[in-house]
Amino acid sequence: MKIIYHDYGGSHSSVTAAAIHLGILPEDTVPTGKEIMEKVPHFDGMDTKYHGSLFFRGTDEMGNEVFTMGSAIARKVALNSIKTTTKLWGHKETELFFVYTMPCVNFIMMVGGFFSRALKIVSLGRPIVMAGTLMAYPSISRLVQQKKKELVLLAKKEKSGDKM
Repeated sequence: MKIIYHDYGGSHSSVTAAAIHLGILPEDTVPTGKEIMEKVPHFDGMDTKYHGSLFFRGTDEMGNEVFTMGSAIARKVALNSIKTTTKLWGHKETELFFVYTMPCVNFIMMVGGFFSRALKIVSLGRPIVMAGTLMAYPSISRLVQQKKKELVLLAKKEKSGDKM
């Protein structure tokens, strides 16, 4: 299975979720901003020219490959493109598991991300987006935990031969 965490810019909620999923960041406690910056070096580092690109972040304990992507305003186009390419290469669409992290994003993250990524005023934006991320962290972690449970159920169904 290929798990794709995606959001608007690919710099904050998606990379945080992927890091939680991979065990790089904790599920049960909120790390410090310093820990996030040290353990997730690509946090707040995505340039807009990479929107729509998949970035491999690691393999989880079940053997699933974990990716992140920023899709800007073209989320449906980007996801459809990935699905179509997957089919063209002879793979099943069910091998893809998309997780949209934007519902976890708060206003503070949006403002900080705008200053840091769009306006390139990182010294102002990064502390703001980090504060928002720390506030949103429990929500992001719950989303990851919920999706990991869904993945376990999908794996059990696939193993038993059940069709979804």
